[in-house]
Amino acid sequence: MFCVSDDWDDQKIKIEAGKALRHARKSRNLTQEKIEEKVHRYKNAFTNYENGNTSMDFVTLVRTVTALRMEVDEIFPFLKPADTESGKYSQKTVLDMCRKLSREEQLQIAVALMKDNWVKESEENRI
Repeated sequence: MFCVSDDWDDQKIKIEAGKALRHARKSRNLTQEKIEEKVHRYKNAFTNYENGNTSMDFVTLVRTVTALRMEVDEIFPFLKPADTESGKYSQKTVLDMCRKLSREEQLQIAVALMKDNWVKESEENRI
């Protein structure tokens, strides 16, 4: 579970998300025109998103994150764990969150975890 501080209004969220989007796009050497083409959006759409003038709809957000191969914390760096004391999640909380995802998303997480575990085991075996 994530949250933003109560003093964050809609405009501040749009501006910060826009900054993160611009940073991610530029770090991948993509122009606004190229990303608009990749996610099937009209000319100057990303100017508006990046400047915080317009909010992305969910479909555009998913297409953008996919096209840029972004991590969630890249697009929403201002989100913090709701439990700010520990910043950790119980196994039950993680499983409950995963159950809300589609089967495809669950599979992607499982594959990522297996790859991560394989990499760690490979590194341990090299030592």
